[in-house]
Amino acid sequence: MEHALKRMVDKYNATHDILFPPIIPHVLRHTFCTEMANAGMDVKTLQYLMGHSDVNTTLNIYTHSSYETAADTC
Repeated sequence: MEHALKRMVDKYNATHDILFPPIIPHVLRHTFCTEMANAGMDVKTLQYLMGHSDVNTTLNIYTHSSYETAADTC
């Protein structure tokens, strides 16, 4: 999967002026977990999916998982 993502990004970047950064499976997992956090998934499940050994790491990442939740705390 990682090689396929790299090939897609390389092909896109070869033909476009605005370039994509490298995309790795870990980034996709963060995107998925952000969506799940916004949908109300419990923090222990998010911790398991991301492989964080400390729940505080998970809480720090997904507390402001969207613009709306970050804006609400300001």
